[in-house]
This record gives sequence, C-alpha cells and structure tokens, in this order.
Amino acid sequence: MFKRTQQTARETKQEAKDVTKSKNGLFASCSFSSLGLDPKLSDQLQERMGFEAPTLVQAQSIPVILSGRDVLVNAATGTGKTIAYLAPIIHHLQAYSPKVDRSHGTFALVIVPTRELCLQVYETLEKLLHRFHWIVPGYVMGGEKKAKEKARLRKGLDFPKVRCIIQYDCPGEATEYVHRVGRTARIGEKGEALLFLQPVEIDYLKDLKKHGATLAEYPLLKVLDKFPLLGNMPRIKKVISLESHPWVISLQRALEFFTYAEPKMKNLAKNAFVSWVRGYAAHKGELKSIFVVKKLHLGHVAKSFALKEQPSLVGKSHHKETMKRKRDERQRGQHPKKRKKMSGGNSRSTTKP
Repeated sequence: MFKRTQQTARETKQEAKDVTKSKNGLFASCSFSSLGLDPKLSDQLQERMGFEAPTLVQAQSIPVILSGRDVLVNAATGTGKTIAYLAPIIHHLQAYSPKVDRSHGTFALVIVPTRELCLQVYETLEKLLHRFHWIVPGYVMGGEKKAKEKARLRKGLDFPKVRCIIQYDCPGEATEYVHRVGRTARIGEKGEALLFLQPVEIDYLKDLKKHGATLAEYPLLKVLDKFPLLGNMPRIKKVISLESHPWVISLQRALEFFTYAEPKMKNLAKNAFVSWVRGYAAHKGELKSIFVVKKLHLGHVAKSFALKEQPSLVGKSHHKETMKRKRDERQRGQHPKKRKKMSGGNSRSTTKP
C-alpha cells in the first residue's frame, strides 16, 4: 500500500513536469486524452481541428474543470481559453445516458461580452461537436431581430491563419480591440494589426495603452510616397497635405465616378454615410469624449464614402415624424394662434391662448 502510494506520487510529479515543458512556452508535452477527455473528443481536436497537443492553459485547466471545481483562467489572447472550457462541457454532455435531446432543454450556458466573440465561440463549438451530432448548439444576441436570431446569421468568423487585421473604424471598447487583433495570434502565431485613426481621435491610443496595447505610428503620407506615380496622375512638386497627394486625388476621382455612375450606388453611399455618423455618435463611457461628431469635418467624411457633397443627416422618416408632431401640437392648441377681431370700426390683433 505504501509502495503504491509512493509510485502514484512520483507519477503525479512527473505529469506535472511534463505539463510545464512546452514548445515555445505555449504547448504542453502531454496529449488531450491524458487530460481525461473522451477519446472521440480528443481525436476531434487533433484530426479535424489540427491541434497536436494542448496548450499550457488547457493542460492546467481542463483536468480541474472536469473534476467539477470552480475555475478562473487569466491568460493572454490566443492561448486556447475557449477550448479549455468548451471541451469539458462536451465531455460531460456526450456521456449522458440516455443521450441528451433538444427537447430536454438547456444543459450549459456560456456568456460572453460581445457579439463578435459570441459568434467565434459558436463556430468553435460547432467544430468540436462534429462527432456528437445529437448535442445541438445555439446562440442568442442582444440587439438582433427575432427573424435574424432564428436564421442564426453568422458574423466575425474565426478564420484560421489570419496574418493581418485592418480596422477602418475603432471598436466600441479597448477590450474589443484587443480581442479583434488577437485573431492574428492564434496558438502562437504572429501577425499584424492596422488601425486607422483621425487626428482628433489620437487620445484613443491612451485608452489602448491602459489595456496593454501599444501602437506604432505609420504615417499614411509616407506610405503613399513609396508608390510610383502612374501616367495619368497629376504631378505635384511638393505634397503639403494628404488630400493633395496624387494617389489620393486619382483614387477619389475613380471612386466618385463609380458612385455617381448609377443612382443606386449613390443612394447606398449616402445611407452608409448616415449610418456611420450615427454609429460614431453612439460611443459610450470614456470613449464618448474622444469620438465627438462635432469635432469631425463631415465634408471630409462624406468624401471618404465617395460623395461630392455631404448628405443630410435627417432622414425622410424623421422629417415626416417632425411634421406630424407639429400638426398634433397645433390641434391640441399648444401653439398660440393669432386672429383679427373687428370692434367699433377699429381693428386690433388679439392672441388666443
């Protein structure tokens, strides 16, 4: 009995050493099956999803989760946290007898902070459930129409081998930015992230720095200067501003020609402009003081949508609503009406309350 206990202790210590050894400090030297996961689930992770070995985060957390204990995992983006909690859920559900059925209701609930992350978790879950077709996943997101939720529209997919993320618009929160750019660093991979900022939005960098994200400036003018000028481009001796650069002028003309060639394209550009400005005004919290519509040059913003003039931000429906409200107010007598009253040959104006 004593010998057996000593042997078990040595084995446990050896397993702990194996977990700490890794490739490039990310992968553990054990297998998914050695963590206690179902063999079919382990094969699914290796064969279909291409994970030869678990990450250190997965190796340390999965056995604890399988034991039924509460776990708090704090790790960087791309270290495999999603599979760390999804795999144990599937392991337990696939072992139920009789098998779980849709009519039995909900067995597990995963709550995430953003729509993008919700869809990414759902995509990963679908792949994990390939060999467990009787387990049905689903998702519900706030702000969506019921018809869309029923159709289960998919946005923000977790595509493999992403090398570059380009963000023309800033995310609503810095944490969302960190998550987005993390798509380029899945399981030890490296990549680049490019974010477009206007001069009035530079303070956003301070907010990113609070969350550990430091960006290097990449002046657009210097980038454009590296491009060779084509034959039909204007020759300018000295480019003072970005708007006067030959490449910008040429590209702007081409886009405007394309937009104004068809009324449909022009209307789409107008609608896109209005939606963008309204979305820009919807920033909350600390970002509300950074992304201020009044600081923008809306004429320049319109040009970025290939529009020669700035569209009205007041839609037809809003105009009709305003006119209807005014009519209703007049009918209720909320606005004073003037009338003329004749008395003794003299005319005078009185006000009816």
